[in-house]
Amino acid sequence: MLASLFFVEQKQGWSGIMPKMPTQYQIREPLRRSIEFYLKLDIMERARRRSELQQRLSVLRAEYASLRGALDAAAQVSNARVVGTSEFGTPTFYRYPLFGADSDGVAAGSVVTVFNRDRWESLEDTLDHLQSEIQEAGTLRRPQLTESESFTLSSALREARSRLRGITMELQSLDDSANMMDMQRGVLEKRRRLLEQELRRYKDISALESMGAQFSARAIAHHDCPTCQQSLNGTESLSGAPVLSTIESAALVAQQLETVSNVIGDASASARANESARSSLEQESGEIRARIRALQADLEAEAPNVSIERLQSKLIAEARFRELVRLRDSAQVVVNDLLAAQTSAILLKSELDSLGDDEFSPTDDSKLTRWQNEIQEFLGAFGFLVFAPREITIDPQTMRPAHGDSDLGFQGSASDGLKLRWAYLLSLVQTSAAVGGCHPGLLLLDGPRMYDVEPAAMRSFLRSCSQLRGEGGRAQVILTLSEDPAVIREWLSNCAYSIVDIPDRLLV
Repeated sequence: MLASLFFVEQKQGWSGIMPKMPTQYQIREPLRRSIEFYLKLDIMERARRRSELQQRLSVLRAEYASLRGALDAAAQVSNARVVGTSEFGTPTFYRYPLFGADSDGVAAGSVVTVFNRDRWESLEDTLDHLQSEIQEAGTLRRPQLTESESFTLSSALREARSRLRGITMELQSLDDSANMMDMQRGVLEKRRRLLEQELRRYKDISALESMGAQFSARAIAHHDCPTCQQSLNGTESLSGAPVLSTIESAALVAQQLETVSNVIGDASASARANESARSSLEQESGEIRARIRALQADLEAEAPNVSIERLQSKLIAEARFRELVRLRDSAQVVVNDLLAAQTSAILLKSELDSLGDDEFSPTDDSKLTRWQNEIQEFLGAFGFLVFAPREITIDPQTMRPAHGDSDLGFQGSASDGLKLRWAYLLSLVQTSAAVGGCHPGLLLLDGPRMYDVEPAAMRSFLRSCSQLRGEGGRAQVILTLSEDPAVIREWLSNCAYSIVDIPDRLLV
């Protein structure tokens, strides 16, 4: 890619005014990137840094998604959920710390919530309640049941059975809600697929329009849908009302697609919370059934010296306590990693925003102006005729010679196109040396005299090559010519040069 601006082979190298750039390396705008490198433009360094920052943000996004997935999975195993998170890259993500953390971080116990007795509460509160239950269980031995103790156990048994019936009703309600959400998500997913298909069609039409196609404009003019070609008369707008262009329609569809995707995301989060609540209720249902059996055993005095109910409650509470402690400890590590990922992302995003838009700096503008002036001077020296040399400019977006608002091609003779190619190559070497660029100061030109260029132009070209300035002094230009050495000596009188004369023809 870079070599095409200092080496030109004879067979096809002079077939156009611009060098042929390789396209197999998936490099965007290879000519522009090469010029930015040779002239050492600030925009190239900003583009490189921007690409590096975007890549690092992509890595952080993947890491963040992996951590979020691990945290959600760990919480779901224990019938819990995570609150206070935000999607990577959203304005909220960059503006507010995750989980409402302060400078000292945040405790995982306040991030993870557990569904306990018809409500969501923090993991720390649940652990406190479980610890209190374990302590209240106290001693497991008791004397023979008194009448008041029997009444208390009977009341506890009734409450447990009532709670079990309530859980059964809640589970039925959650199942109905889950079925309703599944139906709604199915409708939304279908709508999203239709919007994605419609957006692709609008983008295809926009691409065709950019290449000069007129189908879309005619379809809109006849009040027909540009995607399905059905009439829009009397459907969405009054007669004579303004009609959105293809680009505006695509933008509107993209906004609708974003809205539907956000709604689907919220519905999915609600479905996960619903599933966690259902799992918690099922777990509580199993615990209550075990407690009912223990209360019945106590009332029937199957173990007069041991409270089965207290034993059962204590075992369940201790098992749940150990499970949630493990969840809290593992979640704390992931929460700390998530906060670190957010901090890194904010710093990268801040630096990315500080780079500004993809625009040339004042220094870049001065370098491009100098290069443009060099091209114009060379064109004047070579006898460029198709346009006045001062009318030739460099398009800063494509780095190609331009005349007015259009790229400059072979509007004139082939020799004028060759002169423009000479001026492009020589001016780049000289400008790079003047502005401290990265051009090697070397040109390897095989057979630069093509299309029967007039001798005066060839003489001026050779003298310009001998006087070309490169980095650190004079540039090195190596040419292969079929001219008579005596003619070359005459053209290059008083110039620094060297001729290697090969009298016989060579087949390489």
